[in-house]
Amino acid sequence: MELGKDSWMDMANRLRNGGPSAVLARFALMLAGNAALADLLEHAANSDKDSLTHIRNRGALEEDIKELLLSPESGALIVIDLVNFGQVNNQRGQSGGDKLLQIIAEGLTRVTSRRRNDIIYTQHSRTEPSQQDEEGYRVGGDEFVALLKNGDSLKNADIVAITHTKLRQILEDPAVTEFLTSENDDPDKVISLFGIRAGACIIDANKHASYADVQSDADPKLGTVCEYQLRLVDGTYELDCTI
Repeated sequence: MELGKDSWMDMANRLRNGGPSAVLARFALMLAGNAALADLLEHAANSDKDSLTHIRNRGALEEDIKELLLSPESGALIVIDLVNFGQVNNQRGQSGGDKLLQIIAEGLTRVTSRRRNDIIYTQHSRTEPSQQDEEGYRVGGDEFVALLKNGDSLKNADIVAITHTKLRQILEDPAVTEFLTSENDDPDKVISLFGIRAGACIIDANKHASYADVQSDADPKLGTVCEYQLRLVDGTYELDCTI
């Protein structure tokens, strides 16, 4: 059984996307007598994935921003840090911290989707639908990123509004509060506060030459545009916007 160039590319894409199509792709390669190649392609296809959360990693983000800076497309970067994550690791251990990272990654995946059409409302304006290509990444430790592309009409105020919406939606996921409350019957494992904060910037090829330049402009440690916290109040977690 011989496979043409297009077939090889299709197999690689299927392996990268995972799920049932990846299983079929591996089976087809094995039928073709290429089990070793199936292993190699699968490894290469997943080299841009974070091993813990299975979303895309920093290397993939750097490549995507490099391509964006060389293209006529516009875009924006939202850099997300976890607030009080150290307490989670201290109270629940590394396995608990890893579980929360996976929950946040799932939430980020849910609120970022390829080809979104949003009407963005800010305090003073209404922006007509803009078709955006969005994707989430884990770039290290407790830092995540959302990359928005093709948002030609987005302004700084729009990016701030989008960031507020995404952070609130991530923390409103019942999986977050379920994790926080799961061991609160043990006083030594109570998480009194957990949150996420973000910085954001519009990507500008005239200003930014690399991923490092873009990341620096969006770093929440240097300029937080919004922060949401879940605080334990009388046994219930209450969501609050602090910035």
